[in-house]
Amino acid sequence: LIPARLQMSGLTPKDSLSVYGIFTGMALPLILFPATLTNSAAAMLIPAITQLQTLGYQKRIQYVIGRIFRYCLLLGGSCLVFFLFLGEFLGNFLFHSQTAGIYIHTMSYICPFLYLNTTLTSVLNGLGKSGICLLHSVISVCIRISFVLFAIPVLGIRGYLYGILCSELALSILHSLQILQNNYSNPRK
Repeated sequence: LIPARLQMSGLTPKDSLSVYGIFTGMALPLILFPATLTNSAAAMLIPAITQLQTLGYQKRIQYVIGRIFRYCLLLGGSCLVFFLFLGEFLGNFLFHSQTAGIYIHTMSYICPFLYLNTTLTSVLNGLGKSGICLLHSVISVCIRISFVLFAIPVLGIRGYLYGILCSELALSILHSLQILQNNYSNPRK
């Protein structure tokens, strides 16, 4: 769908596939690489949060969530700054592509939200809120699809980049609000 919508923005079929290939094959993997840390932490969080909830240690859960939140934002903020200032250099150095560098630079803004969402999803799953996670994910995907359908023909690939940013931001907000609501509705121990 994305290459077809890129063609509607004025690119040739060859150029649209090239742009999409640079984005998905070069820029996106580099942005996702630091997420290996948050993905590992997220895998360990589900059983830990579930156990704490089973034991009724609500304050301990709040403490763990606060620490996770800070560390993910620290990692995401560090990556944002790193990719913001070195994205274009990395694109040229690693991939010999100025276009990849521009995409890495532009995508740097999603890092804090992208890395945070992985762990927040695990926290919510650990709290038994899988249905809420699904609903939030559907909302996030619908935002992204809307940008694919309506923004790419007008803005080109930047429309998709903005869609990713908006969907990740919305997911962070929805997950955070749900966790806050859960923390204040269960003021035990």
